Amino acid sequence: MRKINIFLASSITELSAERNEIDVFLRKFSDWIEDEYCVTLHPVRCENMDPAYTLERKQEEYNQYLIECDLAFFIFLSRVGEYTREEFEVAKRQFEKTGRPQCFVYVIEREFYEESLSVFLEELERVYHVPYKICRDMVMLKNQIKKSICIYVGKGEQL
Repeated sequence: MRKINIFLASSITELSAERNEIDVFLRKFSDWIEDEYCVTLHPVRCENMDPAYTLERKQEEYNQYLIECDLAFFIFLSRVGEYTREEFEVAKRQFEKTGRPQCFVYVIEREFYEESLSVFLEELERVYHVPYKICRDMVMLKNQIKKSICIYVGKGEQL
């Protein structure tokens, strides 16, 4: 059985309900593909990590989980928080060293984006040459995530 660890990166306050919805979606999708393709998906997100005090900064612990993942989905609504930006930088550096995690950036469509997101998206294009996808709603976002997973496991765009 091939296990694929998927890190969900986004603002946990701004996208709390969406993160829960994506987690459930990934677990159901995993159930569906497990028997047929011998693949299991394991969502990794900070809400499910041990909240106990440690001697290191908690974000360092999250970053360690991130660099051990196969895929990282960065999801934005209106802004980029400092921790999500840090996670992107960590994932990018790790990808350049090891080829994983593969990073995907999605933005949920809105009429207005805060400056932090506008600047980040411009940097993605100009500095990092990383594409991103604007999704009009959660249905489109989940379809994009599914498509990315299908390509990653070598099954084309659809399983």
